[in-house]
Amino acid sequence: NWERVNHLLKSTNGKIEIGGEADLDDLYIAPTVITGVEDDEPVMKDEIFGPLLPIITVNSVDEAVEFINAREKPLSLYVFSSNKAAAEVIKAQTSSGSMVVNDAVVHLSVETLPFGGVGASGMGSYHGKYTFTTFSHQKSVLVRDFSAIGEYLGENRYPPYADWKIKRLGLLLKNRKIPNCVSVNFVCFLLGIGFAFVVKLLAEKSNFCSFLTTCKDDVDAK
Repeated sequence: NWERVNHLLKSTNGKIEIGGEADLDDLYIAPTVITGVEDDEPVMKDEIFGPLLPIITVNSVDEAVEFINAREKPLSLYVFSSNKAAAEVIKAQTSSGSMVVNDAVVHLSVETLPFGGVGASGMGSYHGKYTFTTFSHQKSVLVRDFSAIGEYLGENRYPPYADWKIKRLGLLLKNRKIPNCVSVNFVCFLLGIGFAFVVKLLAEKSNFCSFLTTCKDDVDAK
C-alpha cells in the first residue's frame, strides 16, 4: 500500500503545500496537502486510502456538485461548511455510501448508522441490524389459492383467449395508488359508525320482536 500511495504522490503535477515526505524503511508518508491538481491525475481518479489531500478549487456549490457527480460515487463524502443550505444541496444532489458534515470518519463509530458503499465504492452495508440484513436473504413464497374466487380470477390466463380476458387481466395488473393513512382511517371510522348503527337497529328490532311475542303470549293466556 505504501508503494501505491507513494506513486500517487510522486505522479501528481500539483503543488505540495504541506508534507510530501516519504520513507520506505519506516513505511511512512507524511500527511500531505496538494493544490493545483489536474482532473485526470491518478490521485484524482483512484481511491487514495492514504494521507494525501488533493484540493480542487470551484466557484460555487453547483460546480462542486457537478464535479462530484462526474465521477464514481465515493464511499464517504465529507462536507465542511457553516452554510447549512450548501450542505443540504450537496446531500440532496449527490450520491455516496455515506456523508458526514463538519467531521470525518466518526460515522464509523455509530453502530446505528449503516456503513457501506454504492456503485463502484461497494455494495451493501453493515453495522448493527444492517449487517444481519446484508447477509440475509428474504425468500418470497407465493401459494396459489384454488378457491372459487381464485379460479375465477385465474381463468383469464388460459386459452382460448378473448378480448374480455385481456381487459380483465389489464384491470388486475393495473398499478393502483395506495390510499394514505388519513383516507384509510376515515373509511374505518365510517365503517365503525355504520356497524354500530346496524347493531343498534338489530338490537331495537330484537327488543320489539320480544315485546310482540310477550303480548301474543299474554293474549293466548287470556
